[in-house]
Amino acid sequence: MKRNALALVLIAIIVLSIATWFVQSQISELQSQNSDLEHQINELQDQNRDLQDENDELQEQLNLLQKRVDFSPYVQITQFSSKEGWWNPVGVTVALDFNVTVVNTGMSDIEGLTLEIRRLNVDEDPYNITRSLDILPAREKTEIYDHIFLGMTFYFDEFINRSLVATLRLGDVVLDVRHLLPGQYP
Repeated sequence: MKRNALALVLIAIIVLSIATWFVQSQISELQSQNSDLEHQINELQDQNRDLQDENDELQEQLNLLQKRVDFSPYVQITQFSSKEGWWNPVGVTVALDFNVTVVNTGMSDIEGLTLEIRRLNVDEDPYNITRSLDILPAREKTEIYDHIFLGMTFYFDEFINRSLVATLRLGDVVLDVRHLLPGQYP
């Protein structure tokens, strides 16, 4: 009987040892999974912060764009005209004088406007004119006078049959576009 009791105790110890080993291995595996999950949580929190930063940046850009779009009906080109002149320092040269009037009828001053005058469908052109306007106060206008000097041959062969385009921009946003057709300048 003593042997049976001893055998039962021995079996109980073995079963308890196996059960302890099994529970400890399960605990170890759960701790490892917990560590992996904590690492994933940290990565997700970093990604969340990055996405929040991107969202804030995009919201800032959207706010700026909305401000620019809000100005568009209030800033416009009211006049785009040209007067052809003749100038002869050495040979015959054609001088085209331009007059562009930009008006701000809005309630706020606007800064960072750009005016470009170019031939229609000719992007890279040495005759393109670009002027930056520092500040256009509310309810005021500004007039831009400029000129292009051309050789007569180029004028009559290439330039005279092209429409001219005046484009008013605030950053990348186009606020107004006016065309001057070949028949409108002498």
